[in-house]
Amino acid sequence: MFECTWHVERLNLESLQGIELSVLWYTEGKGDEDLSVHFFRRLSAARLREIDLSQPQKFVSLLPESPVSYNGHLLRIRWCARMRLFLSGGQEIVTELPFTMHAAGDDAGDRPTPPLQPALESPATRSPATRQPV
Repeated sequence: MFECTWHVERLNLESLQGIELSVLWYTEGKGDEDLSVHFFRRLSAARLREIDLSQPQKFVSLLPESPVSYNGHLLRIRWCARMRLFLSGGQEIVTELPFTMHAAGDDAGDRPTPPLQPALESPATRSPATRQPV
Protein backbone atom coordinates (compact mmCIF):
# COMPACT_ATOMS: atom_id res chain seq x y z
CA MET A 1 0.00 0.00 0.00
CA PHE A 2 1.32 3.43 -0.94
CA GLU A 3 0.02 6.56 0.74
CA CYS A 4 0.89 10.08 -0.34
CA THR A 5 -0.03 13.33 1.38
CA TRP A 6 0.01 16.63 -0.51
CA HIS A 7 -1.15 20.22 -0.30
CA VAL A 8 -0.68 23.47 -2.22
CA GLU A 9 0.64 26.76 -0.87
CA ARG A 10 2.18 29.93 -2.28
CA LEU A 11 0.09 29.76 -5.42
CA ASN A 12 -2.78 31.87 -6.69
CA LEU A 13 -5.53 29.26 -6.53
CA GLU A 14 -7.65 31.23 -9.01
CA SER A 15 -5.09 30.42 -11.71
CA LEU A 16 -5.19 26.68 -10.92
CA GLN A 17 -7.01 24.79 -13.70
CA GLY A 18 -6.39 21.22 -12.55
CA ILE A 19 -4.09 18.81 -10.72
CA GLU A 20 -2.90 15.39 -11.78
CA LEU A 21 -1.65 12.93 -9.16
CA SER A 22 0.18 9.78 -10.22
CA VAL A 23 2.43 6.95 -9.11
CA LEU A 24 4.76 5.64 -11.78
CA TRP A 25 7.97 3.81 -12.52
CA TYR A 26 10.52 4.53 -15.21
CA THR A 27 13.84 3.16 -16.40
CA GLU A 28 17.11 5.00 -16.87
CA GLY A 29 20.30 3.82 -18.48
CA LYS A 30 21.44 2.17 -21.63
CA GLY A 31 18.86 1.44 -24.31
CA ASP A 32 15.27 2.55 -24.59
CA GLU A 33 13.74 4.16 -21.54
CA ASP A 34 10.38 2.84 -20.35
CA LEU A 35 7.71 4.49 -18.24
CA SER A 36 4.51 3.05 -16.80
CA VAL A 37 1.86 4.89 -14.82
CA HIS A 38 0.45 2.72 -12.05
CA PHE A 39 -1.98 5.20 -10.44
CA PHE A 40 -3.56 8.31 -11.99
CA ARG A 41 -6.13 10.80 -10.78
CA ARG A 42 -7.04 14.17 -12.27
CA LEU A 43 -8.80 16.81 -10.20
CA SER A 44 -10.71 19.39 -12.24
CA ALA A 45 -10.87 23.10 -11.47
CA ALA A 46 -14.44 22.62 -10.22
CA ARG A 47 -13.35 19.90 -7.79
CA LEU A 48 -10.39 21.99 -6.61
CA ARG A 49 -12.74 24.83 -5.64
CA GLU A 50 -14.59 22.41 -3.32
CA ILE A 51 -11.56 21.47 -1.19
CA ASP A 52 -9.12 23.45 0.94
CA LEU A 53 -5.84 22.82 -0.90
CA SER A 54 -3.78 24.31 1.93
CA GLN A 55 -4.87 21.39 4.15
CA PRO A 56 -3.25 17.95 3.75
CA GLN A 57 -4.93 15.82 1.09
CA LYS A 58 -4.24 12.13 0.68
CA PHE A 59 -4.33 9.48 -2.00
CA VAL A 60 -3.74 5.76 -1.55
CA SER A 61 -2.75 3.16 -4.12
CA LEU A 62 -2.14 -0.56 -3.90
CA LEU A 63 1.25 -1.15 -5.54
CA PRO A 64 2.01 -4.12 -7.79
CA GLU A 65 4.59 -6.75 -6.88
CA SER A 66 6.90 -5.65 -9.68
CA PRO A 67 8.95 -4.10 -11.00
CA VAL A 68 10.98 -3.43 -7.89
CA SER A 69 13.45 -0.57 -7.69
CA TYR A 70 16.81 -1.49 -9.16
CA ASN A 71 20.08 0.40 -9.33
CA GLY A 72 22.40 -1.43 -11.74
CA HIS A 73 25.29 -0.19 -13.85
CA LEU A 74 23.42 -0.34 -17.15
CA LEU A 75 19.82 -0.05 -15.98
CA ARG A 76 17.95 1.62 -13.14
CA ILE A 77 14.27 1.28 -12.27
CA ARG A 78 12.90 4.25 -10.36
CA TRP A 79 9.49 4.77 -8.71
CA CYS A 80 8.02 8.17 -7.88
CA ALA A 81 4.89 10.02 -6.90
CA ARG A 82 4.20 12.90 -9.26
CA MET A 83 2.01 15.95 -8.90
CA ARG A 84 1.33 18.14 -11.92
CA LEU A 85 -0.41 21.48 -11.50
CA PHE A 86 -2.04 23.07 -14.56
CA LEU A 87 -2.24 26.86 -14.46
CA SER A 88 -4.09 29.32 -16.64
CA GLY A 89 -2.06 30.39 -19.66
CA GLY A 90 -0.84 26.83 -20.28
CA GLN A 91 1.84 26.90 -17.58
CA GLU A 92 2.56 23.68 -15.65
CA ILE A 93 4.38 22.93 -12.42
CA VAL A 94 5.50 19.33 -11.84
CA THR A 95 6.91 17.90 -8.64
CA GLU A 96 8.21 14.36 -8.23
CA LEU A 97 9.09 12.55 -5.05
CA PRO A 98 11.05 9.32 -5.53
CA PHE A 99 10.58 6.24 -3.35
CA THR A 100 12.01 2.74 -3.28
CA MET A 101 9.88 -0.26 -4.17
CA HIS A 102 11.01 -3.49 -2.46
CA ALA A 103 10.17 -7.10 -3.23
CA ALA A 104 7.57 -8.81 -1.04
CA GLY A 105 9.31 -10.41 1.93
CA ASP A 106 12.32 -8.07 1.65
CA ASP A 107 13.11 -6.83 5.17
CA ALA A 108 13.43 -3.27 3.86
CA GLY A 109 9.94 -3.57 2.37
CA ASP A 110 8.49 -4.22 5.82
CA ARG A 111 9.38 -0.72 7.01
CA PRO A 112 6.59 1.81 6.51
CA THR A 113 7.11 4.48 3.88
CA PRO A 114 6.82 7.97 5.37
CA PRO A 115 4.02 10.16 4.01
CA LEU A 116 5.08 12.21 1.00
CA GLN A 117 4.29 15.87 0.56
CA PRO A 118 5.49 16.57 -2.98
CA ALA A 119 4.29 20.13 -3.35
CA LEU A 120 6.11 21.42 -0.27
CA GLU A 121 8.63 19.00 1.16
CA SER A 122 10.81 18.32 -1.87
CA PRO A 123 12.47 20.40 -4.56
CA ALA A 124 10.43 20.61 -7.74
CA THR A 125 11.76 18.64 -10.68
CA ARG A 126 10.53 19.51 -14.12
CA SER A 127 11.66 19.70 -17.67
CA PRO A 128 14.17 22.57 -18.05
CA ALA A 129 11.64 24.75 -19.86
CA THR A 130 9.21 24.78 -16.90
CA ARG A 131 11.39 24.72 -13.80
CA GLN A 132 9.95 26.87 -11.06
CA PRO A 133 10.00 26.69 -7.28
CA VAL A 134 6.82 25.35 -5.74
